[in-house]
Amino acid sequence: MKRLLSTAFAVVALAGTGAITTAGSASATDQPAAVRTVNLKGCKTWNDKNTFGANCSGSRSFLALARCKNGRVVQGAEAYPGTWSYAYCSSVGSSLKTPVSSNSWVAYK
Repeated sequence: MKRLLSTAFAVVALAGTGAITTAGSASATDQPAAVRTVNLKGCKTWNDKNTFGANCSGSRSFLALARCKNGRVVQGAEAYPGTWSYAYCSSVGSSLKTPVSSNSWVAYK
């Protein structure tokens, strides 16, 4: 529980500092939810050198998020189960930080 709360506060803190950049059709006012799923259980994922995508099952909308090599965190547009959300590091002039598996996640709304 402590770890979940500290992760939630870290995501909220990043959002408050402007370190999270929106990509795609997400607006600058979209904020990631305070739940971070690192293992992406229940999600199909895809990536190339600049983009991370997620397609999650369930009943809640979600956002794809990824850490870029320049340290910025980008988020994709809100997506619904069975559709894709893509986070583009190219939107901040960077590429995905590797390993992608530990530098990408989804936030549920």
